[in-house]
Amino acid sequence: MEQTGCGADATVEVRCYTGPSGPLAGPGRRVGVTAVLPGWNPEMERRFKELLYRFLEEVHSTKAALYLLAEDGRYLLVTQYGFGRRDLLAAEFPPRAAMVQLARHLRTRPKAFNSPGEAREIAEYLEGAGTARILLVPLYTGSRLVGFADVRDKGRRKVFTPADEEAATAIASALVALVRSSGLYPDLEESGTQETVHQERPGTSRIRDARLLDRGALPFLLGTVERLAALPGVGAVAVTLAADGQAHTVVRSVARPGADALNTLRRHQASLLAGAPDPASERTWTVDAAVVEGAGDTPREMAASRPLLTEDGWGLAGTVLGGLGSPVPETVLEILAREVEMLREARTAIRQSRRLAKALLEPGEQRFPELRHHSEAVSRLAWRLAADLGEDDRTIETAALAGWLHDVGMRELDYERLYRHPQPGPTERRLYARHPVIGERILSEAGLPVVAEAVRHHHERWDGGGYPDRLRGDAIPKLARIVHVAEVYDVLTSDGSYRRPVGRTEALGVLRSAAGHQFDPEVVRALGNVV
Repeated sequence: MEQTGCGADATVEVRCYTGPSGPLAGPGRRVGVTAVLPGWNPEMERRFKELLYRFLEEVHSTKAALYLLAEDGRYLLVTQYGFGRRDLLAAEFPPRAAMVQLARHLRTRPKAFNSPGEAREIAEYLEGAGTARILLVPLYTGSRLVGFADVRDKGRRKVFTPADEEAATAIASALVALVRSSGLYPDLEESGTQETVHQERPGTSRIRDARLLDRGALPFLLGTVERLAALPGVGAVAVTLAADGQAHTVVRSVARPGADALNTLRRHQASLLAGAPDPASERTWTVDAAVVEGAGDTPREMAASRPLLTEDGWGLAGTVLGGLGSPVPETVLEILAREVEMLREARTAIRQSRRLAKALLEPGEQRFPELRHHSEAVSRLAWRLAADLGEDDRTIETAALAGWLHDVGMRELDYERLYRHPQPGPTERRLYARHPVIGERILSEAGLPVVAEAVRHHHERWDGGGYPDRLRGDAIPKLARIVHVAEVYDVLTSDGSYRRPVGRTEALGVLRSAAGHQFDPEVVRALGNVV
């Protein structure tokens, strides 16, 4: 591919090439755009980037890029997450590019492609970009395609699933809402909104909004349904959520069910759920049915059903179909019930922890928004580092929480005097060095002992020269080592830092040069993978 020039607005440290669908970006130079969106600014980019990060959290992709419509009809790269120096990424797409045409064709339904053969229109682009898996997420408002997200490569080489498409729909709606409120396109139709799957399927939005199962839990629930439907002896697995006189059923089966079978299933689920709507009404009761590759057909079927979760105004029920006289349906239904309950408990704990974290940081957040921005950035990077290091889901979430709260001890110190001090003297340094110990006390009293331990030691050094306890090497808790790397990286690269920010390559070089001295070498290697 022939190298070409890029614009001057540097947002991603990569090099531009000419590819089959537009300029591609690869190692060596910064990607820019040849036109800047009127009104675009760093604060706006931060807000869009926060939403873009949800693809990494909820879809478990490793990369996501956002393109928005320019005045001349091109779609410009405005921000991204996860793309590194070796990745190829388009800096822009012309109006008739294959990627744009495919996004228009999809309208408001995100679509996953797990091989170039599934996306023939953009196969050449995927090949040039060096990837096989992409989740394309159109952003429509009214009749206009205002942008799209290019979401790439799930972690651990997993494929994108229909559950990922469902999660992407909610993120797309949030992105469109931000587009409308940003003022980037003042001529948007007043009545135009992103036509989402959950407008057509009311139950889906209620699953996401319910306290029982929030949007972070929905992909896991749908993934569980698909996995169980593929087990030997299972013909189909269905879950139904009924709320406020509406219901939505998700069905995964080894053979596509006919209309009569779906009507029977709705009537059956209606008998389990108090306040369920008329099962014959397609307006208030919607169905999402899809076929999975199962272990074999079931010659005759019987249903095992039960309510799975109930709360005031809400109800979730499950049904498993299997062979007549077989114990499989009841067994699989029991597995489904246990996984739903564990999922509910896990998501409840996560939400409570996040609410507590924000409450603990609130005194500083009110007066110093840069503390909140720094804490959010460290939290996100700690989450990604823990995931890249192969930690389990609970540890990954705890790493994110520790990142969010690593500076909570600052709330009891002199913020005005200490936070982001450009030239601290000996007195300021002594005071600042107290914040990990104060943070540990606050978090221990809040009932977060593991997070408290990580916060106490996030300024320890691999060589033993840190504080407060001069721990060395593996004696430093791993979460503290992760937060230490994440914090220093953000300080080096953040515009809100007390020092001149540097690019990602220079920052990574600084941390690599100190690996084995200040930082855990394994965590620094992970940093190279995720940034």
